[in-house]
Amino acid sequence: MLIERISPGAPDIETALSGKPVSVLLGSMLSAIQPFTSMFRDILAFFERAKAQYGQAQWRLSVSDEFPELENFREFLDASSEIAIDFDAPAVDLLNAWRVLDTVNRDIAGWTAWSHALPDLRGPTDFPDVDRWLGAYDDGYYMPLPKSLRPEEFSEGWDDLARLIMAVLHMLRETGATRRQMLGAMSRPYSGAVPDIFGLRSLAAMDSDNWLGNHIRLLAGSTRFQPATTRATGAALRDFFSRFDSKNFSSKVRIEDLRGILSLPAWKKRYEAYGVWVATRMVDAMEGHDIQFRHDGGTLSFAFKETILAEIATARPPMVLFTERKVPLGSPVGKSRKNNAQPDFSVWTDEAYPRCVLVVEVKHYKKESRRNFGDALVDYGAAHPHAGIVLVNYGPAAADYSALRGVRRASAIGHFAPGMPNPSDKFRMLVQEAVGHPVRVEKPNAVLSRTEAIVIDVSGSMADVLASTWLQELLGFEPHATVHLVDHALRASLPAGEVSKWLSENGAGSSTSLMTSLDRVLELHASVLLVTDEDGAGSLSGLGVNPVEMEGVHQQVRLLRVQR
Repeated sequence: MLIERISPGAPDIETALSGKPVSVLLGSMLSAIQPFTSMFRDILAFFERAKAQYGQAQWRLSVSDEFPELENFREFLDASSEIAIDFDAPAVDLLNAWRVLDTVNRDIAGWTAWSHALPDLRGPTDFPDVDRWLGAYDDGYYMPLPKSLRPEEFSEGWDDLARLIMAVLHMLRETGATRRQMLGAMSRPYSGAVPDIFGLRSLAAMDSDNWLGNHIRLLAGSTRFQPATTRATGAALRDFFSRFDSKNFSSKVRIEDLRGILSLPAWKKRYEAYGVWVATRMVDAMEGHDIQFRHDGGTLSFAFKETILAEIATARPPMVLFTERKVPLGSPVGKSRKNNAQPDFSVWTDEAYPRCVLVVEVKHYKKESRRNFGDALVDYGAAHPHAGIVLVNYGPAAADYSALRGVRRASAIGHFAPGMPNPSDKFRMLVQEAVGHPVRVEKPNAVLSRTEAIVIDVSGSMADVLASTWLQELLGFEPHATVHLVDHALRASLPAGEVSKWLSENGAGSSTSLMTSLDRVLELHASVLLVTDEDGAGSLSGLGVNPVEMEGVHQQVRLLRVQR
């Protein structure tokens, strides 16, 4: 890949590099490994999400018996993100460094605009990568500048501020020190002149007062200003920085740095890393669901054996994400499969796991193997006839597999990697179709507070429900709510507090055919909460109906939100 990027047609890497500057090698190498850089970022984000939701102090990753620690990923990302530096920044002195905020506050934006954009200088920003950076900063570490805050993302004036921030951060990271260690430099005396902002003593003094964190927040918060304010403040910043000379910041690339990146342990497990990344994309596609990660003392296991990775509580029915779940399969066509099918990932309904709804098989092939891919689709389709079957490959998968036996619900997605939107969008859609939309169990008063009217099916099959204490308790939450009683016709409309008396005097009806009566009710209300059973739900067609999950519902009841 390097040869193709540097000098297409060259017989070897030495010839390709002949006469080329080291920057060409660097740029080509970083471009070639960019997909894995993005994968590692996604894997880290996956673990950070688990930590944020479930409070593990130290998450670890287990793939089979051995896998690099997450810190190895961070080492890789740091090295690959900032190995080359070459830019100019305003050479501001220490005193004027603090006047940037004055320029924004007093001269142009005004305190109202500033405080509205960044309440208390502590709230979250609009950028996840900036919030991650700020979290590490608060913990005492200097991460590389977030991509969202690169100078090229900002207009004139603001880009000068971005370069100044980038320079200060670069110098701090060059020291290799933590924030705690930087404070130790505060004991060094100033020189007689106004100190250089980029000197060690100045950097320590500035960051003891959170200069870097405050200005990172300022830059991120500037995106919330009105366009006119952004332009005016940018002009003021441009004039402010124009008074100072520029200082160049550059770092030469050493072959040892490149070799260090390529010798990191993660590369020895790149197939496994790709598989873990695919799992993170599955979880990401389940956006909005409540997902509980299964772990053993903080270790998330992607072992080559049956393991529960996560539980999807808001799927209906609840579902479970497995790795390597094995099921019997007679006469598989794939050479590696012996009387069973064992896909990389599968999603099952959580009813003692009786039904598989989705299978994901991971391939890391440079070239498409139509035979291997086809055999996998056939075998998994036979083993899981009611599941969606998805095969993803890092390389191509362009062949038409639709004519193969038993692959009606199967898809092969090629070039499934970071930066490939079409394959990613297709994969996301297939996962969402299998898992469905999140459904949350709500308290009765929360459901009723969003209800215009309650419709109760009073046909004969509902007799047990109509006599239940559950229905009396439900109506007691909103005794003045409008209730419509229906079977094949609209029987009565009355306040919820009068329903029990009506039922005692009239009893249940006979037939269950709700369409005509619901049509009449929906002339009065845009949406209603329908209390019915399987018979009543089955009689509805052509109406906008959504299930409602509510705590403590009678076992016979189906609660439905019905709309015009």
